[in-house]
Amino acid sequence: MKLKPLLILVLLLGAAASLAYWLSPGTGQANARDLPAGGHFLNPDVLDRAQRIELSGSNGEKVILEKDARETWILPDQHGMPADFEKLGRFTRSLLDAGIDRRVTSNPERLARLELGRYHLVLYDASNERLWDVEFGGPGPSGGTFFRFAGDEAAHLTKTPIHPDTRVDNWAVKRPLDFSSQDVASVTLTIPGREIPLVLEREAPAGTFSVSGDNEKNLREVKTSEVNRLLGTLLNARFTEVSHPSDPDVEAAREHAREVTLQRFDGESYTLEIGRRPAPPAEEPAETTPARVEASIIFDQDGNIVELPTVENNSENDAPADGVDTEPGPVFIVYQSDDPAFPWARISQEVALQFPDRIHDALPETLDDLLEAPEEPNAEESSGD
Repeated sequence: MKLKPLLILVLLLGAAASLAYWLSPGTGQANARDLPAGGHFLNPDVLDRAQRIELSGSNGEKVILEKDARETWILPDQHGMPADFEKLGRFTRSLLDAGIDRRVTSNPERLARLELGRYHLVLYDASNERLWDVEFGGPGPSGGTFFRFAGDEAAHLTKTPIHPDTRVDNWAVKRPLDFSSQDVASVTLTIPGREIPLVLEREAPAGTFSVSGDNEKNLREVKTSEVNRLLGTLLNARFTEVSHPSDPDVEAAREHAREVTLQRFDGESYTLEIGRRPAPPAEEPAETTPARVEASIIFDQDGNIVELPTVENNSENDAPADGVDTEPGPVFIVYQSDDPAFPWARISQEVALQFPDRIHDALPETLDDLLEAPEEPNAEESSGD
């Protein structure tokens, strides 16, 4: 056989193989009737081009994620809250790691038993054109997940278990402050009963805080462990619920809020207005007319009638009336910042972020909570000559 025709045949076969690869499901949306086993489920290039992700469930729940101008994934239907990037990363990694393990069926009766449509996932590019469209079904007999690409009549199986989360509340970042206590250069906070805020500052991330502006006679050492505990609580605070700003508890919380300002070494500052509706003052017990209990009549040892004294029954139900709240309200935090990339300042004006009670409980009530007791003056020095 001549070498030249053989070489041409090899080149043609190679070109055909390359073309088959680029047309395979691994490079984009799979619309072929029969997908090859062992092919790509989702190609990284397709994911890189995605600017919008829509994930929906058969129960009607839907999650939409979009990239904003800063290339950050956000939840447009959740006031533009940042999406949990770690959660998104875990989900997309499962898609990238999944493979097309085998073709299952295109028989309509068998397809109906695969529960296709349980979840639906669509990726869009910057022009809002569909890049990738797939519906998921139930688990396979030995695990994995049934799926079918849009335009494909047959269902396939991936051995990778894929469980999309269609609850939008689970996708939002719950921790507004994403820096550590080592980034904080100063802390300014209000103390009840004190007009001047307490300012604590340090010169280096590994340094200790000292009281700013205090003169030498009134200098008090800072309780470093307590300040670190406070910073840890505030920086790791995660909201649990979202309320409307006009909610009475929200308005009362802002009226009784205390401010804490954290300034980072890079110059950016973040102010937290932390408040809650205080518990109503305890009411004085109302005066009630004692109930009289008629006494029984008995005889003494001489046969004389004795009438027992009337017993006053003052027992009343001291429980509060129905609908009267005797506990403080939920804790809310409003965030402000001079950092233009900090989204929570805008979000805090649109919705009220509710936090666990322990966030408010961590705030100091007196200077003694954060400062050591002042040193007693030396007796010899104070007595003089």
